[in-house]
Amino acid sequence: MLATGIILDVDHLFAVPLYDPDRCSIGFHFLHTYPAIAVYVILLSIPKVRTFAWGFLIHMVLDYIACL
Repeated sequence: MLATGIILDVDHLFAVPLYDPDRCSIGFHFLHTYPAIAVYVILLSIPKVRTFAWGFLIHMVLDYIACL
């Protein structure tokens, strides 16, 4: 279930250029924005999707680390 955090990278397909090694994902891609992250935090309160929410948030943390 935690591997479903990879689903969030589908928004990279809408970026132009598709890959830019110098670009930070956080704040650029629509599923990597701060409002989206807030939704993932809210999803933690719903037991049926809590595992997905953790996967999404771990994904965001790893992308943030990559931005540093």
